[in-house]
Amino acid sequence: MYTKTFTICFLFVLLLNPNLFPQYQTQNSADKAPWIPQNTNLKTSFNLVNPYTTGFAYCYTTGSQLFRFKTVTPGTTTAIGGVQTGFFGNGDFANPAGIWKFYVMNQYSPYQIYEVDTSSGALTNLGSPLNLKPGHMPIDFEWDHTTNTWYVVSANNTLTETQFYSMYWPTKTLTWVGSPVTTPAAIIAGGFNANGTYFGIDMTSDALWKVNKNTGAWTQIGLLGYNVNYGQDGGFDRTDFSKMLWSACGSTVGLYEVDTATASINLIGAFPYTQVIATGYAPPSGPQIAHSPLPSTINVTGPYVVNVVITPGGSGIKSTKLYWSRNNPTVTDSVTMTNSSGTNWTGNIPGNGLPATYRYYIWTIDSLDRTAKAPFNAPASLYTFIAMANDTIKPVITHTPIGNTYKKDWPISLTSSVTDNFGIDSVWVKWKINSSPVKHFKLNNTSGSIYAAVFNSINADVVIGDTIYYRIFAQDNSSQHNRDSSAQYNFRIILFPYSCVGNGIVQISNGSPFNTYWFGSRTQMLYNAAEIGGSGGIVTKLGFNIYTASPQVMNGFKINLQNYALSKLTGFETTNWTNVYTGTYTVPGTGWQYIDLQTPFLWDSVNNLLVEVCFSNSSYTTATVVLGTSIDSMVYTKYLDQPNACAFTSPSVINNRPNICFMIQPVIGFETGEGKVPVEYKLSQNYPNPFNPITRIKFDIPQKGFVSLKIFDVLGREVKSLVSEMKSPGSYSVDFNAVGLSSGLYIYRLETNGFIDTKKMVLIK
Repeated sequence: MYTKTFTICFLFVLLLNPNLFPQYQTQNSADKAPWIPQNTNLKTSFNLVNPYTTGFAYCYTTGSQLFRFKTVTPGTTTAIGGVQTGFFGNGDFANPAGIWKFYVMNQYSPYQIYEVDTSSGALTNLGSPLNLKPGHMPIDFEWDHTTNTWYVVSANNTLTETQFYSMYWPTKTLTWVGSPVTTPAAIIAGGFNANGTYFGIDMTSDALWKVNKNTGAWTQIGLLGYNVNYGQDGGFDRTDFSKMLWSACGSTVGLYEVDTATASINLIGAFPYTQVIATGYAPPSGPQIAHSPLPSTINVTGPYVVNVVITPGGSGIKSTKLYWSRNNPTVTDSVTMTNSSGTNWTGNIPGNGLPATYRYYIWTIDSLDRTAKAPFNAPASLYTFIAMANDTIKPVITHTPIGNTYKKDWPISLTSSVTDNFGIDSVWVKWKINSSPVKHFKLNNTSGSIYAAVFNSINADVVIGDTIYYRIFAQDNSSQHNRDSSAQYNFRIILFPYSCVGNGIVQISNGSPFNTYWFGSRTQMLYNAAEIGGSGGIVTKLGFNIYTASPQVMNGFKINLQNYALSKLTGFETTNWTNVYTGTYTVPGTGWQYIDLQTPFLWDSVNNLLVEVCFSNSSYTTATVVLGTSIDSMVYTKYLDQPNACAFTSPSVINNRPNICFMIQPVIGFETGEGKVPVEYKLSQNYPNPFNPITRIKFDIPQKGFVSLKIFDVLGREVKSLVSEMKSPGSYSVDFNAVGLSSGLYIYRLETNGFIDTKKMVLIK
């Protein structure tokens, strides 16, 4: 059992060796592109003599100190500049402006992003990330060289939840990718491989993970076999991308290789510091190319002027070529570019007066025979533009509709893929809440064809039950400004039903309440009403945060609950229990694992909530380890190799209580819409449907009268009378709580002033 210390650092390696492809070291033709083997995989515009080059990082004691080192000998370092007051736990080399530079992020709020002068250590403040999830801190900051996009990973203060984002660099706005996850719970070191896949190291599971950067779905690769305790950073070598480089701050503070297929690690060498943070790898010296790709155009005659900025790497430029093709996926022709002034170079692609698709890339070589290409992995990813006199093609909008959204998460982010043969001029959203006036907001291009932004609203603008209607619009870059829109989508604002207690990361080594190292175990855990919060309701699920999961089946597994008046325990409670689960149970995995209660339980919110878990086996394996929080006199437990564990007595107190989440569905009751007189009688379909165990039924009555609203089973037997009284004209809603009823089809009927209507609903438990 140990407590993990939270510090952040990053290690990122940049770029590959064009010396592997000697055909790029000489000019083959004045007018033809050089032959390129079909099996080559060009990944960079730099010429690496050594697969591991110069690294830059910060060490931390009372401040952050920049230092330089060679990756083959991380133990030999050179300090640069003075000690900075910030804690630069996130860092990477990137080229958002076309030139590779070192960027770091301060770990202290407001998490300023700085550009670092690696010769002097001077910092330039570039601003702070916007739209960070409330209660979170950024813990990884990485550059994806395949899409030229920054990505950020954040975690909450208790290291129990992770969120993945892309960053719109001009404004530093974060766009949430997927929803927050509890596994992995704290990714603190990562980087992108050759294909643009992000791999990261999780501080809570001590495992290597990868993420789908378009959906935010995480996959565990394997355990590292290393206690990930301290500041970290990670990245990939740029030779064959087979090894991830990781500066770890555990038992040995050093530079490691990580195999992304197996998660095995190998120490390269130790650092001479106790904490190494915000690490990045400089591209090797040589020329660098900065270029804005040509857009599609209505000009079919040409010429098409290609301008490029080439920054020498300590040696003059010997030659620069523009390789291109017309209506051919394979580049076939070349033009020698001219040095127009300073670092500016120019070349022209000729047109032929006909519509065509043009492809091109730029290649340069300096006097030391060091080469560069743009794009980096040309010719696999050529620049492409279309010449078309009259464009009639509309933008293509691809969007996965937003599902029902918890009120606590509003306002949320909207993401869409938008493509067009001429490129996109602008993308925007028109939306409204219920029947309110229409609003609109612009979507920003976050990477490639992806556009995203947060609804221009605040949390107070919506209430539970509101419906959000929205439509996405896009306009292309052609002179015709073709425009199209998506279908109209809608989703509802719903109540977030979870209430979680405990934010500690103590590993409860005896496994309570799942101590399967013994035949039997009985544990009682008390959670105060003030900790749970809210106004009470129906408890339908319990969740525990699992650190390691035992495969042992727990037979005779029981969960009991009760409303409990006392604020402390002095031993086992033996009366007033309500059994909510009986059967077998096996902990399914790590992270938050939820148990569906067979019998939902009504918590009154006035009393505290006491939870009992017990089981009895005739065999044992290892104990499941649960994360918890230190607290006194709130947990009692007993475990023995004896049967009938649910009747154990004489327990021992433990001072670590398991963190827990309750799913609580509120009993909202009866509502009326004052001042809104309907024009006709109406019985609405219940929502949600199917439901478990609470659903809401709405009805309208235009005249005063006696109202009867009843629930029946499929045999016509009355199950519940929801309304049986005089009502004034108005719109009403009432919640039906099906606790104690079995799954199946039910019928509800409204009768008033001669009006009768019935509808069906389905209860699924």
